[in-house]
Amino acid sequence: MKKLISTLLTGVMCMSLAATAFAADGSATVTTVPGAPDGIDVYAQYDDSTSTPTVYSVDITWDSMTFVYEETGAKNWDASDHSYTEQTTSAWTYSEAEITVTNHSNAAVDVTLAYTADDTVDSGVTGSLDVTSGTLAAGEVDGYATADTLTSIFTVSGTPNSSVVTAEGVKIGTISITLE
Repeated sequence: MKKLISTLLTGVMCMSLAATAFAADGSATVTTVPGAPDGIDVYAQYDDSTSTPTVYSVDITWDSMTFVYEETGAKNWDASDHSYTEQTTSAWTYSEAEITVTNHSNAAVDVTLAYTADDTVDSGVTGSLDVTSGTLAAGEVDGYATADTLTSIFTVSGTPNSSVVTAEGVKIGTISITLE
C-alpha cells in the first residue's frame, strides 16, 4: 500500500510541475523544473578562418632615358686660314627623367634604386638619383587612386665627349630597382 500511495503522490507532484500553454494554432505542454533557468541560452559565434595571401603588385614607370646635349649656333669657315670660327652654345636640353614606383600590393614594399655607370665607356657624362630608397605602405581597400608612391629624379650632368657623338647614342649606365 505504501508503494501505491508513493506512486500516486509522485504522479500528483509531477502533474503540479507541468504547465499547459495554448497557442493560436494548437496547444503545447511546457514543463518547468523549480530552480532551473527560464530558458535555454542561444549563442552565435563568428570564426574567420579565411586566409589572406600576400599579393604583390607594383607599377614602375619612367620617362625617356635618352638625354640630349645640344650645341646650337654656327661654325663659320674661315677660308683665309682654313679654320672654323665657332659661335655656338652647348647645354643639356633634356637632362632629367622621373621614375615612379607605386605599390598596389596588400603588403608594404621596400624600394631601392641604384645607378651604375657603364665603365666600358668614358663618356664624360655622370648620372645621379635624388631618392634612392623608401618603404611604400600596403594598399588600402578602395584606395587605388591614393596608393603609396615613391618618385625619384634621375639627372645627367657633365660634358659629353666624342664617344657620345653617334646617331644612336651611347649607353652610359643602368638604373636598377629592387623590391623587397
